Amino acid sequence: MVSCPVGPAVSPPLDDGRGQGAGLDGWGVMRVLLIGGTGFIGPHVVRRLHTAGHQVVLFHRGRTMVDLPASIRHVLGDRHDAAQLQHALTEVQPDVVLEMIARTEAEARLLSTVARGRPVAWSSSAAPTSTAPTTACVVRHPGRPIRRH
Repeated sequence: MVSCPVGPAVSPPLDDGRGQGAGLDGWGVMRVLLIGGTGFIGPHVVRRLHTAGHQVVLFHRGRTMVDLPASIRHVLGDRHDAAQLQHALTEVQPDVVLEMIARTEAEARLLSTVARGRPVAWSSSAAPTSTAPTTACVVRHPGRPIRRH
């Protein structure tokens, strides 16, 4: 169970309807929309998710291209534009959204609002220098201890 101040609690999908087997940490194969993903941390996350068998789609401006597996899909757009974010979410229908570039509370709230209850995780190498407030999320997984993230 994941509970954060900006989103509802969610549990890992037991059956994703695509007939996929267990993937990373027992959650099954997921369709992941990464916002950003071409900077310092993102390519490593993309490759790890891809290696674990997840379907990965990047939503980014197209200004920075990195060497990623050819099967990674790219959707170009501006993460500050709510309509473009909504279009990407509607088109991709992700099981989870990973935000790799949010630096402010306003950016986090925009995605949280547009995501409408989808699980969203935030990670950014800029977080230590950000002026956005830092909050911890509690992650509960059946049969596993609670961990702070």
